[in-house]
Amino acid sequence: MKKLLFICFLTLSTSLCATPKPLLLEGTVGSYYFKLSNDKQHCQLAIKDADKVIQSFSLSSQSPCYFFADSKQEKIQTYSYPDAKVDTILLIGGTAIELSAEERQLKKLPTDSYCTQDSQAITLENGKIKIGAVRTKTFACAEDRLDEIVYQQVLQNKRDDIETYTARQIQKNIKMERSNASFFDRLQQKINAIF
Repeated sequence: MKKLLFICFLTLSTSLCATPKPLLLEGTVGSYYFKLSNDKQHCQLAIKDADKVIQSFSLSSQSPCYFFADSKQEKIQTYSYPDAKVDTILLIGGTAIELSAEERQLKKLPTDSYCTQDSQAITLENGKIKIGAVRTKTFACAEDRLDEIVYQQVLQNKRDDIETYTARQIQKNIKMERSNASFFDRLQQKINAIF
């Protein structure tokens, strides 16, 4: 009986102290080579293109960061949307969530993996690299292969951001027109609004 209890205790303690699986920190997408660094508080992204030009970015997410990978965990998971003029979208997970073993079990998250609610999109469009804002949506872990719906949401959010900017710009223009109107014009607008 003591041996059985010892084995149960050993199994439980090793599962609670399990080391996370290795993160996908680099890979090639098209003619670009991407590499993440978790040496600083915020993740660093280095990109080399075919001409060996290196671009370096400090991302908004906190370390550790990783690329969401394909099902074999060997390549960066990407999707392309040529109809929307987006050559490639790839996602970076970061800012690990701190959950107890009970919370992870309740949310059905693995105990030996980095999990996050944050993802940051990198889009390749017409030879340009664009880094999106951090989105907080659903729990995802390093070894998860994300559904294409997540990438489609990135595409939709990109459109929403443009529409939001346009709406803000319109509101700003309306306010400017109102401030440029004479006292009598503003009075007439208020009277018209009442009736």
